Amino acid sequence: MARLFYRLGTTVAKNPGYFLIIPFLVAALCFTGFQRMKSEIDPEYLFSPVGGQGKAERNVVESFFSLNYSARFNVGRITRPGRFGRVIIVPKEVADEATELSKAAGTEGLQSDKYHGPGANAPGTGPYQKLTDLGNLLTEDVWRELWILDGIIRNATAVVDGEKYNYGDICARWVDECFRNDILELSHVMGDVQAGRLNLTFPVMFNPVTWDAHAFPVFFGGTSVSDEGTILKVPSLQLVYFVTADTKRQDEIGAAWEEAFLKAVGEAEDSGLFHHISTARFASRTLDLELERNTHTVVPFFGTTFVVMVAFSGISCITADWVRAKPWLGFLGNLSAVAGTSAAFGLVMYIGVPFIGINLAAPFLMLGIGIDDTFVMLAAWRRTSPQLDVPERLGRTLSEAAVSITITSVTDMLSFWIGIISPFPSVQIFCIYTGFAVGFTFLWHITFFSACVAISGYAEKKNLHSIACVKVLPVSQADHRSWLYKMFCTGGHNPDDPHNPRDNVEPCIMVFFREKVAWLLNMPVVKVIVVLVFAGYLAGACYGITNIKEGLERRKLSRTDSYSIDFYDREDFYFREFPYRIQVIITGELNYSDPVIQQQIETLTQTFENTSFISSPLYTESWLRSFVGYLWLFQPNPFSLDVKFNDDGTRIVASRFLIQAVNITDANHEKEMVRALRHIAEESALNVTKFAIFHSQFDFQRPEKDLKNVNTFLQTKNLNITILS
Repeated sequence: MARLFYRLGTTVAKNPGYFLIIPFLVAALCFTGFQRMKSEIDPEYLFSPVGGQGKAERNVVESFFSLNYSARFNVGRITRPGRFGRVIIVPKEVADEATELSKAAGTEGLQSDKYHGPGANAPGTGPYQKLTDLGNLLTEDVWRELWILDGIIRNATAVVDGEKYNYGDICARWVDECFRNDILELSHVMGDVQAGRLNLTFPVMFNPVTWDAHAFPVFFGGTSVSDEGTILKVPSLQLVYFVTADTKRQDEIGAAWEEAFLKAVGEAEDSGLFHHISTARFASRTLDLELERNTHTVVPFFGTTFVVMVAFSGISCITADWVRAKPWLGFLGNLSAVAGTSAAFGLVMYIGVPFIGINLAAPFLMLGIGIDDTFVMLAAWRRTSPQLDVPERLGRTLSEAAVSITITSVTDMLSFWIGIISPFPSVQIFCIYTGFAVGFTFLWHITFFSACVAISGYAEKKNLHSIACVKVLPVSQADHRSWLYKMFCTGGHNPDDPHNPRDNVEPCIMVFFREKVAWLLNMPVVKVIVVLVFAGYLAGACYGITNIKEGLERRKLSRTDSYSIDFYDREDFYFREFPYRIQVIITGELNYSDPVIQQQIETLTQTFENTSFISSPLYTESWLRSFVGYLWLFQPNPFSLDVKFNDDGTRIVASRFLIQAVNITDANHEKEMVRALRHIAEESALNVTKFAIFHSQFDFQRPEKDLKNVNTFLQTKNLNITILS
C-alpha cells in the first residue's frame, strides 16, 4: 500500500493540474444531484423500525377494517392519524401565568417534583405542573368564546389549484353528518351548570336539551370529580376537527386546510380576540414540520463553522518560516472536505436516497475528518527533506500519511455503513450519506489536496512567500534587512548552503511535543497520574450510564419559539388519564353463536381490563357484549364497523373490540403497556392482534422504538468489532 501511494504521490506532483481540475469537475457534476433532492420528514417512517410489530399489527387491522373518512368515520376506530386540527383550551389567566413560568424557566422547562394535582403523573417539565389554581372552564363566557373559536375554524379556507375548501366541504363524516364536537352543545345548559342548578355527571351524560351523549373524558382534561361522580371543575378542554384523507387528492387538500387552520387559530390567539380562553393548536403535520424546522436551525452555522475552521487550520499551519508555512493549505483542506461532502451528497441523491434533516450534521463531521487528514499530510510533508525534488517529497508524504488516512477513512466508512443494518430508516439514511461523504472526502484529499500540496511544494522550492507568493530571502541571507522583514518575510533555504542550521529550524510545536510532552509522559509518576485520571473518567462514565433516563420530551423536539411547545405541555399535563384507544382484533372463522367462543372472548376482554394499564369495563366497546344483550348491528351503528364477514356474508372472519388505556404517564410506561398487552394477546387461545393509534405519529413509533434500541445497538457493535478486528 505504501508503494502504491508513493507512485500516486509522484504522479500527482508531476501532473498537479489534472488532479486539481478533474476532482473539481466531478464535484460540480455530482453537485447537480441536489436538483433531485427528495426530502423525507415523516417521523413515523423515519423513526419507527422497518418491519416493526406495531406496523404489522396495523396491517392486520387495516386488512379487515379499512377506514372510510367520507361516510363511515369513527374516531375511536382510526388506524392512522389522517388530517386533523386539534385545539387545547385553558382559562386565559392560567395560560398567562404558565407563560411567565416558561419564560423564567428558559429552554429546559420546569421540574415536576412538587405539584400533585390533575397532572401530577404527567411527563415532561412544562409550566402547568407548578400552578396551584388551574381555573375552571364551566362558565357561559367561556362557552360563548368556544363557539367563536369553532366558527373561526370552520371558516378557515384552504385554496388548492384555485378551488376553495372549508371544513364543511372536506370534513370526515358519519353517514351524511360532519364529525363535530358535540361538547359545544353544553352551551344550552351552561347557565344552569354555572349557577349550580344542573350537575354534569362523569364520565357520560345526556344533554337534557339536545339529547347528545357527551363522553366527557374525550373532551375534558384534568377534570375534578366529586365522590358522587359529579364534575366540580374542568381546567382544560379540547376540540378536534378531522377531514377526509381517503385519496391522495383529499390528503393534499387536507394538508392545505391544516395550514389554514393553524394560521386562523394562531391569528385569533395572538390578536387578543379571546378574553376568557387561551388556545394551543396542533395538526397532523406539526411534528413533521417542527422537527424539520428545528434541524434547519443549524444551516446558519455552516458559514460560521467554515470560517472558524479555516481560521483555526490556517493559523495552525503558520510557522516562523514563511516559506515552509502552509496557511493556504489549511483553507484548501477545508475546501477539499466541503467539495467531497457535496459531491457525495449529490451522488447519493442521484441514486434516489431521500434526504433528511439529520443529514445536516454530516458536514460538521466531515470538516473535522478533513482537517485531521490535512494535518496528518502536512506533518508527513514537513518530515521530508526540503532538498528533495517535489515528486519525491510528495511520494514519500503519501506513502507515510495516506496509509494512516486510508485506515481511518475505511474504518469510519465501515462504521457508518454497518449502521445500514439498523431497522430505523433515519439511521440508515444518515449512515448512507455520511459513509459516502467519508469516502469522497478521502478521495478528494489524496487527489485534489495532494495536488495543492504539490503546488505549494513547487512554491517552496522557489522560495516563495507562503501567503504573498513572492520570492523572499532565507534567514541566513537576510541579516542586512529590517527586523520587520526578518519577522514576516524570511524563510526557506539557501541553495548554495542548503544545510545551514539557521535555515533548517524545526517547527517549535513539533519540537515541543517531541522533547517536552513526550519526556513528561515517560515519567513514571505522570504515567500513574494519567492511568488514574483515565480510570476516574471511566468510572464517571459508568456512573452516568446508570443514571440515564429513558424517554423523550416532545417539547424539546421543537424550537423554543414554536407554537407546539405549549400544546405539548397542555396535552402531557391534562390529557394523560385516558390517552389511547386500543383496538383488539380477533381473526379466524369462529362460531360466534357458540357460548364457549363467547366466553373465551369475554375472558380475553376481562383479562385486558384487569391490567393496570386499562380502564374499567365502562370504557370498553364490545359489539359481542351488546349483541348478547340484544343490540342489533344495524349499519348506522358504529358496532357495524367491528365485524368483518366473508365474501358471501355467511361467516365472521374477523371482529374487534375497543379498550381504553388509563394513566399512561410517559414513554417507559407506554413500553410496559405494549409488552403487557402483547403478552396477553400471545397467551390467548384465540388469534389476537392488538393495536393502538396514538395521538401523533411520533407516539405511534415511540414504544416500538424503545423496544428495538438495545438489540440494534448490540448487533451493530458486535458486527463493527468483528469487521474492524
